[in-house]
Amino acid sequence: MKHLLLSSLSILFFSFIIVVPSSAFADATTTLPTETASTTLQSGFNVATPLLGISAVVYDISSSTFIYEKNSTEIRPLASLVKIMTAQVASDILKMQHKLTKTIKLSNKTIETKVDRTLNVGELWDFNDLLHFMLLTSANTAADSIANGIIPSPSFISLMNFKARNLGFSNMKFFNASGLPRVLPDGKELPGSYATAKEVALLMSETYKNYPEILNQTATYNASFVSTYRGKIIKRDATSTDPLLVDVPGIIGGKTGYTDIAGGNLAIIMNTPLNHAVAIVVMGSTIDGRFSDVRTLASSTIDFFSQK
Repeated sequence: MKHLLLSSLSILFFSFIIVVPSSAFADATTTLPTETASTTLQSGFNVATPLLGISAVVYDISSSTFIYEKNSTEIRPLASLVKIMTAQVASDILKMQHKLTKTIKLSNKTIETKVDRTLNVGELWDFNDLLHFMLLTSANTAADSIANGIIPSPSFISLMNFKARNLGFSNMKFFNASGLPRVLPDGKELPGSYATAKEVALLMSETYKNYPEILNQTATYNASFVSTYRGKIIKRDATSTDPLLVDVPGIIGGKTGYTDIAGGNLAIIMNTPLNHAVAIVVMGSTIDGRFSDVRTLASSTIDFFSQK
């Protein structure tokens, strides 16, 4: 599947080098469909504490089975969960170009998070370092700069949407590489990307199977980075946006996401007592509730596999 996708992306790279607007995939005024609330638990899977999240899933990658679902097909804003696809597509393009890395210049700065405020337009980064920094800190400037630094940004977004379709994610749509809301001329904000919890779990599974280097980068809690700006070396220490990395056993990677529109999102991959890799996704929780929700599901998952 990975080789087929790279082949398709190779064809599209040359096709989309002529800028294709991402609006070709969805209308800019799209609103999200809603679904009647539903919860499905596999026999023996017990959730002790009600979740704050609107939708959630637990997906056993080893057996390709969803063992817990709550509103799993409701389409929700992704927020920074989108950066997993950003990382995949960027890696695909560099492999297609037969490059191990390249230098990325930070483009227009997005003032959204504390870490974004520390970055400078024109700063030069090694691609692999910037990708790691983006996944660790969820820096939006890094995501937008990666998308625009490899091929023109609208073409990059088109490739993200193309890949989602090839993976069978019919509800997954992207308008930017960062996951920030789109602001319409009248000031109204709409999601910058969206998908279902099921699709996010399958995207995490794809990362686990075919992009271990990306998953490994999301698993680090602290890291140091070096870039250059106006001829001077800049050193930065960065900390992950996911505190669960240090207090929930078995986590081997994941990604956080939060906007006012999306609420609190979190997707992780963890190992279980039977050495099954499992994806846990929570969407539409609160900024703190996403962590307690995933803790609850992680505990339930460990209990479930311990009974086997």
